[in-house]
Amino acid sequence: MKIFKYTFMTAIALLAMVSCKDNTPAYEWAEKPTNAQVYFNQNQKTSFSLSSTEKSFAVEFNRVKTDDAIQVPLTVTGENIENLNIPTSVSFAAGQDKANITIGYDVETFGFDKKATITFKVAQEDLTTMYGVSELTITAIIPSPWTKLGKCTIIEDYWFGDTFSADIYQNDLDENSFKIVNPFGQGDEVTLTLLHPGDTYRNVKITMDDLVGYTDFDCELHTSYDDEVFAVHPGRFTSRQDEDHYQYNYVESYQANGLPAVISLSPMYYMFNTGGWDKTQVGDLLRIVFPGVVLKDYSTDISFTGLFNAATGIVKAGVNVTLGADVNKAKLVVVPGVSDAVVDAALESEDALEISASGEYLLEMGEEPADGVYTLAVASYEGTEVQEVTTTYFRYHAEKESWMQVGTASYWYSLHFGTEEDPYEDAGLALNQDQNDLSSYRVDDCFYGTSFYFKQKDGEVVAEDFQDTGDEYGDYGPIYVSDAFSYFTPEDEEYADLQPGTYDEKTKTVTASLVYFVDAGYLAYGTENIVLDDDSEAINVASRSVRTNIMNKIKNDAKPKRSNSYMLRKYGRPTLAE
Repeated sequence: MKIFKYTFMTAIALLAMVSCKDNTPAYEWAEKPTNAQVYFNQNQKTSFSLSSTEKSFAVEFNRVKTDDAIQVPLTVTGENIENLNIPTSVSFAAGQDKANITIGYDVETFGFDKKATITFKVAQEDLTTMYGVSELTITAIIPSPWTKLGKCTIIEDYWFGDTFSADIYQNDLDENSFKIVNPFGQGDEVTLTLLHPGDTYRNVKITMDDLVGYTDFDCELHTSYDDEVFAVHPGRFTSRQDEDHYQYNYVESYQANGLPAVISLSPMYYMFNTGGWDKTQVGDLLRIVFPGVVLKDYSTDISFTGLFNAATGIVKAGVNVTLGADVNKAKLVVVPGVSDAVVDAALESEDALEISASGEYLLEMGEEPADGVYTLAVASYEGTEVQEVTTTYFRYHAEKESWMQVGTASYWYSLHFGTEEDPYEDAGLALNQDQNDLSSYRVDDCFYGTSFYFKQKDGEVVAEDFQDTGDEYGDYGPIYVSDAFSYFTPEDEEYADLQPGTYDEKTKTVTASLVYFVDAGYLAYGTENIVLDDDSEAINVASRSVRTNIMNKIKNDAKPKRSNSYMLRKYGRPTLAE
């Protein structure tokens, strides 16, 4: 202990010796400020949510020197402040170190949901202090009033495949506006707006009934891209600002009191720094069930299973039907063509087949039905009211003894089942010719076990319309192939890219102009080749005739609609407890 004390004292002595030689000037204390030293409290509230029943709110202002009564001039700037009563000075009484800057407002002139930004700055610099801030920015808003409706149920059928419960409110000033608080459990807030014909939403003039707009849903989900995923309305993107993209965001049904019962949304699932997944044409991916609504399962699904010839000569179409849990009555029909009006009339006729359970069924097409496209439809009912209609299509070719094999060919897929850079070849396929119509040809066992039909018309090769490839595109349903000139119209921008189908006698190559599509739209278009083997007979050039244009009718009349789209019905309707 003595050694430590000695050493410590020695250090002090050395330090004293060094200090004696230090030429550093002596520290001079700053002069004590004599001004008022006004400043804004940095810890005070700067964001104000105002009450519609109050008339003013206040910001705190401070000073250090309190001897005298003074008035401090302020410079005021900002946005949306023209209807606020904002003072341009603040007064301190003698001895007072705090004062309020009181801002007056009136809900009638200021308005709801209009954010004001106000910046205060001390106008007389010689009153300020270097130890405090002389400028402060605040925001203020009067939120519109909302009435809580209760707990809604959110059914998310893409990422989660799960249900969520959240508070839903209706705006007291706008009955078409609703907000959901905490939709996925993480504090987000989403506003939904019911749209009406005549409204403009995200640059689109609305003509359809029951459409719905909405702000972004934060899905509270990070993918392997390490970016937050949002459910975004299609109209957020200029390329999707049209009613075709808006139509799957709609009020599915209403309650007796006029409020929505179920709202169905089909968003773009988007990561703003990365990209996303376009589900705007799928339907029923994100559904909001309002409080007190019990969701019943009236879903329907239908698929074509094949054709059957009865001993009596009656041709029957086979269908597989799936009905929802709450369906006690449904009707089945098969009709020629693709007209919604014809389907609706057939469902109301006595010829419709009434069923009450899921299963396999046969529908009579009659004796010697005409070649062409047919529609299969199933409708579910609650009493006499139609709940849901689902349609799908098939092409009928009558069995003919006139087909004769004239050789073999290879089909080269380059649009959908292959690529232009790496086409896929199906070799050794039977090439048949209709002996009663020498312009008609059939290639057997291509695509997924189906046949491909084409004709020579007007000196061109023309593929038959609406041919089933035997494959499906996920939830979008069957993939069809057709002549591209029948699918697109001259008004479509794709039309200018099309090249007529040809036959090259030297290379024995049939080039077809094709489009692959599902009910919702096309997947790919361009040309694909069929190369005839050397032993195959040459393709005949038929006399000129009028080209049919059934796909224009299909595109216009059978465009996927919310009421009967095949795609929408791929998603079940779960029954929810109260």
